[in-house]
Amino acid sequence: MNTFSLSHLKWEPKTFLILLIATFVIVLLSAPLTTSKLIK
Repeated sequence: MNTFSLSHLKWEPKTFLILLIATFVIVLLSAPLTTSKLIK
């Protein structure tokens, strides 16, 4: 089995952009949940 590690990834601009967008989407989705918890 191949162990997945970040060193195997090629850090191309496209890869970085995809990671950035993915992080942004996750934050965007989790933000309403955390804010609703803080309000309650």
